[in-house]
Amino acid sequence: MFRQKLNPKVLQHFKTKTNQEVGFMCILQLPKTHGICGYSSEVQRYSRLEEANYRKTLITAATVIQKNVRKFLAQHLLTRLKLLKEKEIQNQNATIIQKHIRQCLAKKKLNYLKLMKNLLNIREEAAKCIQKNYRISLLKKNIRILNLVSRLGKIRIQAAIRIQKILRSYLVRKELYFIRNKKLSLLITWWYPAKSVSIAGSFTYPPWKMEIPLIYSPLLKAFYSSFFIENNLQPARYYLKFIVDDMWLCDGNMQLAQDLEGNYNNVLTVFREKTCVRRAVSTRNFVLDDFQKPQLEDTKVPRIHSGNINSIGTAGFLKNEDCNLTVKLYFGSFMASHPRKKHAELEIENCADAYFTDFDEQIFAIADGVGEWESFGLDPSLFPNELIENFRKEFSCNRLSSGINDFEICGYLEKLLNSAYKRTSKFGSSTFLLGILRHNYLYTLSLGDSSFLVLRPRENMLQLTEIFRLVEQQHTFNCPYQLSRMPEACDYDDMQEKGFTSLISFLKRNCSAEYDLPQDAHAEVIPLQPCDIVIIGTDGLFDNLYDSDIIRIAEQFLHYELTPESFCQKLAKELVIQAINKGWDTTYKSPFSKNASKYGKRYLGGKLDDTTVIVAIALEESAVFR
Repeated sequence: MFRQKLNPKVLQHFKTKTNQEVGFMCILQLPKTHGICGYSSEVQRYSRLEEANYRKTLITAATVIQKNVRKFLAQHLLTRLKLLKEKEIQNQNATIIQKHIRQCLAKKKLNYLKLMKNLLNIREEAAKCIQKNYRISLLKKNIRILNLVSRLGKIRIQAAIRIQKILRSYLVRKELYFIRNKKLSLLITWWYPAKSVSIAGSFTYPPWKMEIPLIYSPLLKAFYSSFFIENNLQPARYYLKFIVDDMWLCDGNMQLAQDLEGNYNNVLTVFREKTCVRRAVSTRNFVLDDFQKPQLEDTKVPRIHSGNINSIGTAGFLKNEDCNLTVKLYFGSFMASHPRKKHAELEIENCADAYFTDFDEQIFAIADGVGEWESFGLDPSLFPNELIENFRKEFSCNRLSSGINDFEICGYLEKLLNSAYKRTSKFGSSTFLLGILRHNYLYTLSLGDSSFLVLRPRENMLQLTEIFRLVEQQHTFNCPYQLSRMPEACDYDDMQEKGFTSLISFLKRNCSAEYDLPQDAHAEVIPLQPCDIVIIGTDGLFDNLYDSDIIRIAEQFLHYELTPESFCQKLAKELVIQAINKGWDTTYKSPFSKNASKYGKRYLGGKLDDTTVIVAIALEESAVFR
């Protein structure tokens, strides 16, 4: 910058001014010389020297000025650059400040937005929680209201039921005023459909000449007569018969006996005061010497077609003269255990049932063991098998003598059962059903829910009609009568050591329970005719098949030409198969589910169980069976 050339115009201006000033100064300061020529040359020389010095000085000054000017300009430019740099730095600082301010504002705004978002989320969750709690409170309130309504409804229903019970009991007490009478066992009842019912017998004078009408009770849905309660008859054994729509019939649920002419009548025994008869001996024979014998006139009593009430309307049965034929029972049986799988083959293993039949002695027995013993670690089949075996031994050791009265046979069977029961040592429980055929009469003794049917063919021999159905004995629903052998208290310690802790705990909790005995068994006497079919089965059969189903299946086998043994065997097997198939059906309204609904319980489908069926057919020894 300092070596640049001067502006020519400026330099010329300086030269002019310098020449004028130098020349003037030279004139004024000329030294004194001795001559004129010498003076002029000296002046020129001096002026030139001064001019050269001045020029030199001037150039030096110009250079200094120029240098100073340039220095000034440089300083000015540097100052300007410094100002620009400072301004730039200020701008950068301002930018940084603005950036930080914006970042700070952005952070504040972001925090504000996050806070707003959190507040909105909290508000939304709070709203949801409030709505949920509100709905829950409404739901609880509604539930409380519904529970209250339900309770009020139940109370209302219970009150209505209670009122109805009180009203009905009042009406019953009013109508059946004798209901609390000690002689209620002397009440005569007819529980079957009829238009008019009356009784006649040896209790009137003259005997069999007067008919005592029975009153129909809409509450009991039965005909009844309190003649023996209201009239103080002498203790004795009275014969009677029902006159149902002009037909002379007997009630199969009452005691049967033959009169002096060999006719079968119902028997009603009037005892002395404080004397009662157990239910189990309802069909036994009572010796007339123990009572005052009634005076009987020589009056003929019409015979009945059957010893059971279900024989009403016997027009289609076999003719009466066939009853004089001597018949024998041919047996067939089949037993299957509780199936584990639906399509598995039927097996006898692990079956808790037991049975036996004897063609020569015309006797059969069936025992249904209680499978719940398996949950206590005991084999439920041991007790029924031992009971059956003991009964066979007792029967073989105490044969039925020919001199025994027909109506003492049931007592004889009960005695054998009681002896067999006392000899059992295995723990368990079982129902029991046994029967024996003597002189065309089937004598049975039953305890529990095993049952049997008696089917009689009509005139075409291809259709069957049920003439008898044994009623099961049950304490309550699915709780039948049964014989039981329980461990004694002295055996508890030994049983606990063997691992039967749950059984001992159960027995201790139910130490006051009462058990059924052979004396609680129910006896029946049914007269049989040729071609009558007796179907005996455990509850596994009758809980799954209705009587109409059993009759339908039996009628199908009547179309085949089979031997008696083959007919009984195949029919028994088919009944077991059909009962088990129904037991697997969960939508089938079985007899078991129907009985459950009567006790207020909900159950749908069949009931799988061990199933045993014995089929017996009554034939004359020389008869050909179709």
